Amino acid sequence: MSKNKIYDILIIILLDIGLSCLPFGLIPISLSWIYIFQIIAQFLTFFLIKLVLKKSQLICEKKECNSKLIPLFIPIFLVCFSNFFCLFDSANSLCLDINFESILRIVLSICVAFNEEVIFRTLLLNNMNKESPSLFRIVLSSAIFAACHLTHFFSSFNPGDLIVVAYTFGIGIILGMIYLYTGSFIWAFIFHALYNVANSVLTSEWIAGRSSFYLVNIIVTVVAAVYLTLIYFFKLKSEKEA
Repeated sequence: MSKNKIYDILIIILLDIGLSCLPFGLIPISLSWIYIFQIIAQFLTFFLIKLVLKKSQLICEKKECNSKLIPLFIPIFLVCFSNFFCLFDSANSLCLDINFESILRIVLSICVAFNEEVIFRTLLLNNMNKESPSLFRIVLSSAIFAACHLTHFFSSFNPGDLIVVAYTFGIGIILGMIYLYTGSFIWAFIFHALYNVANSVLTSEWIAGRSSFYLVNIIVTVVAAVYLTLIYFFKLKSEKEA
């Protein structure tokens, strides 16, 4: 990747981080208004990305979709619902309280997923040196994706927030493989949005402090890693990128 492209990517990433971390919580307004302002910030991020792209050398072309590989990734979508597996070890059923605030959180999480797929898959991964091995580009882009989520840790300095960075790296690997081999932005976005909504918005409060959380997610992570390794070596490695 040329220096100009690196600078352009860096500007876009800093714009995304900066607008995502605006301290709306310091304003004496209701939580609903905070979510509304955060959603507006996501739309503003996308608008600014388009402005940067007009003057940048970044490639933002539509990839040809390799639909025959899409079924290989369908089983991995179970990762999006890993928190729900904790229901089997819970005496209390999950009660989904859908109200206006939760709807705003869902909209916000979908907007975040869309912008992050544009930035880290369509722009970052797509503009990396094509001569480098596919797996290397996926891992490197996932590491950058995870590092950008260090803002969770720096906002509270809670060591538990470092877990966010770890699982974000793993999610980045999945999203990178989906995007690079199927050529489908839509499928990567659907996975990302489902994960944000199901494992964050709908279950984050219910799952907090449950002893089964770590065990279930470790098991899901191992199973997903084994499955991705198998399909990579037995199918994807011999396939051309979309």
